[in-house]
Amino acid sequence: MDQRNMTGVVAEGRDPDLDEASARAAREAHALLLSRQREARGASAGGPALHVADHDRSCTLDAISAGMMLRCGLSPLDPRATGEKRKLQERSAEQGEAFATMSLMDLCRESIRLDCQSGRDLTGRLRGAPRHGMGMVHAAFTTASLPTILGNIAHKALQAGFEDSPSTAMLWCGKKAVSDFKAHTVARLGENEDLTLLTDAGEIEHGTVGEVKDTYQADVYGRQYRFTYKDVINDDANALPEFVRGAGEAWTRLIDDLAYTMLIANTATVDEDGAVIFHATGHASSNLSSGADSALGDKGLSVARLLLRGMTDIGGKKRANLRGKFVLVPPDLEHSLLKLIKSVEILRTGDGSTDVAYGTYNQWAGAFQPIVEPRLSDTGFHASASATAWYLLANQVGAAQTLVLSFLQGKQTPTLEQINPNVIPDALVGLAWRVYGAVGADVIGWRGIIKSAGA
Repeated sequence: MDQRNMTGVVAEGRDPDLDEASARAAREAHALLLSRQREARGASAGGPALHVADHDRSCTLDAISAGMMLRCGLSPLDPRATGEKRKLQERSAEQGEAFATMSLMDLCRESIRLDCQSGRDLTGRLRGAPRHGMGMVHAAFTTASLPTILGNIAHKALQAGFEDSPSTAMLWCGKKAVSDFKAHTVARLGENEDLTLLTDAGEIEHGTVGEVKDTYQADVYGRQYRFTYKDVINDDANALPEFVRGAGEAWTRLIDDLAYTMLIANTATVDEDGAVIFHATGHASSNLSSGADSALGDKGLSVARLLLRGMTDIGGKKRANLRGKFVLVPPDLEHSLLKLIKSVEILRTGDGSTDVAYGTYNQWAGAFQPIVEPRLSDTGFHASASATAWYLLANQVGAAQTLVLSFLQGKQTPTLEQINPNVIPDALVGLAWRVYGAVGADVIGWRGIIKSAGA
């Protein structure tokens, strides 16, 4: 007999090892326990009424949340949701239309009612709360319903802010997951020696590898916001979502600021040779193109591609064979880039006496993914920004990893959470949320990016 059944047998006095007196006492104790459980939940033995109330409350919270999202200009529907989840969201959105004009005072009043109805007001404190004025708002801030509704709206706003302001650095930078905030070392093995023929004795020769070390780490960034009595009285429903949405936008802005500061400054050095990221002679292979041939165009792309293809690994042999995947340019070069890689043909003309026959097939068409980043030419962002410099980037994995972004536990989106009310000053009548995330940008190599100065 399993543990659960054995417990029931003993509790109901049916255990054969119990004497009659002990069995009677067990039956009486079991009956008393059941009676008190029924009284505590205010329901008959037939069913758990509290669960039904919780279900109704949950449906109402979803509908009110959807209505308030509509009021704040947010869609209550997740475009990625499918199946039953999508149906539930559509139902909540339809029901939420009735709450789209609800004032924040009415929202506070409804939050108190929902907590009382669901049986959560165990002390009766909310039932005796005022139904208007500051007393009602203060009581609503202590409910479970109001923070849930506001939290639902805030999460939707954070998602919108993050998705509406995509990061360009996230498209091409390497990614690292870190478990803490210490500097993590990446050991990049040098070129393995060639495989050798198995000897007659069945032995495989030992090989050696070179090793260089670079570090990467993440730091925490965040901001907090307080939703107060003043916001309720002013009926400022957009106060919280606007802050949170802005925090989502600030997160992607932070990622790009960190990455492009590192890229444009070109002051970080790599462990392998101590040279800065882009250097014509400091590395085993050049990753910096300059002069007339570095301008963005057919010739400039050819030079950059050749440099990338010729990259040597740590062992010094040309076996990396890296291929360009992205072309990163400032807005000043966007038109030229799109013309270059989107055109079906590239036509050349001569002066009549020096015409040369060229093929008109455009080898660059569809060869690279274009990325346009305003920071590259914004001297207000960084003094070394340039309107002519551009970059050819390989896929940032393996030997090509050059600039990486580190995220705590691999989480690439910011976290939104309500601050424990116990740490909020007593003088504050309201609720508080914080948005934070952990990210870092570091250089761990030099092979995967070619910089073309453009002049």
